Amino acid sequence: MIRKTGFIHFERPMNACGKQRQALCALLLCWVTAATGDSLSVLWQPWREDSFRRAQRENKLIFMDVGTEWCGACQKQESITYADREVIALLNDRFISIKVDAEVQPDVGELYSAWGWPALIFLLPDGTQINEFAGFRRPDRFLPILRTVLDRQRQGTLMEWRTDLKEGADPAPEALQQLSQRINRQLDRSFNENNGGWGGPARSPLPIHVEQAFFRAHVDGVPFWRERALDTLEGTARLLDPVWGGVFAAGKDDWSLLAPEKIGWKQAGVIQNFAEAYQVTGKPRWLDLAVRTRGYLDRFLKSPDGTYFNSQDPFRHAGSAEADHGYFQLDDAGRRALGIPDVDRTVQTDNNARLIIAFAHAFAAGGDAAWLDSAQAVARRMISGRNTGAGWYRQLVPGPEIGRDARVRDLPEAADLEPVIYLRTQVWMGHALLALYGTTGNKEWLALAQELYHAMAAHLLDAGSGGFVARRPPGAGPVLVPVSDNALAALFLQRLAYYRKPGGDEPLLAQAESALKAVGGADKVEREGKMVAELALAVQHLLAGPFEFSVVGTAGDPMARELFLAAVRAYEPRKILKYEAPGRYPDLGRPALYICTSTLCTKPITAATEVDRALAEFQLLVAQTTPSPAASRRPLPRGESVNRSLPLPNAGEGDVTR
Repeated sequence: MIRKTGFIHFERPMNACGKQRQALCALLLCWVTAATGDSLSVLWQPWREDSFRRAQRENKLIFMDVGTEWCGACQKQESITYADREVIALLNDRFISIKVDAEVQPDVGELYSAWGWPALIFLLPDGTQINEFAGFRRPDRFLPILRTVLDRQRQGTLMEWRTDLKEGADPAPEALQQLSQRINRQLDRSFNENNGGWGGPARSPLPIHVEQAFFRAHVDGVPFWRERALDTLEGTARLLDPVWGGVFAAGKDDWSLLAPEKIGWKQAGVIQNFAEAYQVTGKPRWLDLAVRTRGYLDRFLKSPDGTYFNSQDPFRHAGSAEADHGYFQLDDAGRRALGIPDVDRTVQTDNNARLIIAFAHAFAAGGDAAWLDSAQAVARRMISGRNTGAGWYRQLVPGPEIGRDARVRDLPEAADLEPVIYLRTQVWMGHALLALYGTTGNKEWLALAQELYHAMAAHLLDAGSGGFVARRPPGAGPVLVPVSDNALAALFLQRLAYYRKPGGDEPLLAQAESALKAVGGADKVEREGKMVAELALAVQHLLAGPFEFSVVGTAGDPMARELFLAAVRAYEPRKILKYEAPGRYPDLGRPALYICTSTLCTKPITAATEVDRALAEFQLLVAQTTPSPAASRRPLPRGESVNRSLPLPNAGEGDVTR
């Protein structure tokens, strides 16, 4: 149904003197325009009946820009698009252009809030709505819209033009788009349609593959990847030890037990996967599985200082040189009678970093503060024991616990471990620090993440390839630029870029893209086989861009903290969450949450109970206005508004009826 605006709460008409001044100014502007050949700026008109009457008198269409002062996308529309000479000429010659502050004139803001800010609206002279577009458009994307409107006006087909031109976002870099498609095809070929999981006859927990499948389903709008992720987690759950908890390393094609060792980083990954499955489905069973996995870690792999050991090897335990799988069919007493499998008591930094991330995700999913307390406790142990003082972290520090192990492979001497900076260690610690910053708002974690980035750039950046080396070898030896670790580095840099600077720190984003391109060659990617999920996830994050959640207020304000915690719990895998002081966003006199992409923003959210609803509506709006080659999205039906729960203003005869 076509929307009719109605004229709502117009300003008081000007007196005669005001009209004379306006006429003189308009005449002077015409002289200047005639002399220069074009205008220097768009000739904006106010939202009042005079503007509509002028459009009828001159038989011109109306273009409206509705936004707010704090909206970054609105500012870009103003400084970039409305500064373009061709845009200025078309708007001034062929349209009556109206600009409205949605907060100063909230009735108009409410009328067009379904399209986010800026809302770009086209109307007939009588106020009938023709079409609408959400978000910032660069000149090369805005000019075709203007020309289409004018062409259809000439052809008399304006009212048939109720289309969704999904060009809301700037074009993605072609190379990254092609890389994303190629990696996804490679991953798709390795997926097991019968039993879930990726790869050959053996099934193994592959946490980042599951994370990428959830991301793909959520962001690209491909629902069956959600089901594939859940099917894979159903298989993973069959690898969960029913007696002690913890997931075994691998299963057969049907997920029955194949490799009974338990590896710390796999426990971390499946905790994160189970927590995300709970957020996606709302089924408590998934959170229960995360708790059971955590129980195993605390009983068998937790060290005296609160960090976690590396793994447990079932093939070496008291009373037997090897254990067959029958051992794991026994109950607790039966197993203990034969002896407890040995534990590798190395405390490895990257594995503990992954546990910090997993615990933070579990806190976000279920709200149990014990998860977050543990994550921060582990992080503080890593900082106090592993931070070199130069920003980077040691992978291993030999300690007395290690001496109790009957190791198959001897550890390096302490002197050999001390000077080595490993890329994998740094990127996982970087992600862990940002996970804590995003769940607490404590700037200490962000400062540490920035220090770590500077150390990575100083020691591991490879000028030749644009990527990062796995470690800096002594002398002038050859360097390795690993695929997965560079993908993780790019993802860390992308997240850090948006935490450091609203809208993203461009040098960091460029460095992230450079790292991906350094390892994105066809031959290199093909050699990775199914193990390209990290690369796929990083490329998709960079292409999609983040959802920036900004709480305007301080952590010491109870209302701001309540909004922040509600945002922590809200499910959005692109989330960048932080506190901000007023400035970019206005000070309303009370805390408020804003959610923005690079082109759209929500209205201020001031109640924690409204966060989930506002996010769901905003996600739908972004999905409807952002192109995705893989998308399979339900279009907005006629008669359905994105902000369905927001009442339309009572405008009398001109009521909105979309």
